[in-house]
Amino acid sequence: MKTKANYRVEGGDHDFVFIVDQDEGCSVTHDASAVVASLNEDGYLKNDRRVFYVDTDGHIDELLHRQKRFVGFKSGTASEDVLGRIAKMFGYYDERVA
Repeated sequence: MKTKANYRVEGGDHDFVFIVDQDEGCSVTHDASAVVASLNEDGYLKNDRRVFYVDTDGHIDELLHRQKRFVGFKSGTASEDVLGRIAKMFGYYDERVA
């Protein structure tokens, strides 16, 4: 599925996929439904992996989905373990976490 948002899939592991909003054109936040559909089509949502993303403000938030369809947002839901793995794997840190 073509999205209006410009984002990059950084990767992930068996629990989650991690994407970064490229801050060009429409944001991931404003195109979340199409982003989730695209991630599903590309095989990233197998086994109901969680979707974390860096928004245009530099925060790590979550795109919630059920049955591979976008259902909402959750801010600040990544556990310290997941945030640690994101930091270690990709070098991104959520400034809201001390």
